[in-house]
Amino acid sequence: MSSPEILEEFQLEADEMLNESEEILLALEKGEDFHKNFNSIFRVFHSLKGAAGMFQIDELQAFMHDIETQFESLRDVGSITKNQIDYFLRAVDSARQILDGKTIKFDTSLFSENVEIKASPKEIEKQIQTVIKRGEEKAAKKKGYVIVVDDEEYICEDLCQILNNFGYTTKGFTNPVEAVAAIIKKEPDLICTDLKMPGMTGMELLKEIRKAKVDSPLIFITGFIDNKLLTEGLESGASGFLEKPFEEHQVVSLSMQSVERYQTKKLLNRSINYMLYQFSDLDAYLKESGKETLRRNLKQELESILTLKREFN
Repeated sequence: MSSPEILEEFQLEADEMLNESEEILLALEKGEDFHKNFNSIFRVFHSLKGAAGMFQIDELQAFMHDIETQFESLRDVGSITKNQIDYFLRAVDSARQILDGKTIKFDTSLFSENVEIKASPKEIEKQIQTVIKRGEEKAAKKKGYVIVVDDEEYICEDLCQILNNFGYTTKGFTNPVEAVAAIIKKEPDLICTDLKMPGMTGMELLKEIRKAKVDSPLIFITGFIDNKLLTEGLESGASGFLEKPFEEHQVVSLSMQSVERYQTKKLLNRSINYMLYQFSDLDAYLKESGKETLRRNLKQELESILTLKREFN
């Protein structure tokens, strides 16, 4: 269960969870209710500890065990001080560094000693800007982020406008090489690309982004669809075709289906990953309790789910 692909998914999910806990801690610093937010932060710390154990990231597991225990001690206190918020913000950043394979210098004894940890003005500004940026990205992705590629500028603009009118965030490119770089940098929920373009065809663009492990759905735009082209495109992994001149309802319908399926797949992957994270704690308990049959059956069920996931993807 610890294949490179699953480990990579864990690292991406772990980074998202750390971002979430960081945002909540900054909200607490602004005066939000501690009781209402306690469980959200504790869940992140607990899940990361369990997942790190399953993936044998010993340094992260030991670190998150200490941080989780310290944060849990605040439950009975019912409040958190500014110094403690700063402490856990530093802890979140350190956990992120461990995930990146870096060596950290973090003194966990500072929590019990209640030593004041001051962030520099530059660090505070960086934290604020990071949270603002993530908020903007979440808002932009509310319905879906679509990249449109067509060497004819008016088609690119028209398609972007149609999708904008239905709540999608779009970015248009007339240069397919620049589009590939943007797609790899920030994976969209959908790509709409012309098939015939100077410099790079739509089919070549699809191959390039798949080489870069980008699995966003892709719709081809073409002036004429024949059976050979349709078969080749679908076999290459295209989600569909838009024939010029396209109608607004065709654009919206095909785009909506592609984006919703892609987002559902991502949600499924996140749910499975969360099951894996939680299984590590349960597996340790079953092992200690001598319940090998149940432990083996659960592992087999998880293997079956992972197989289905690979087939779905």
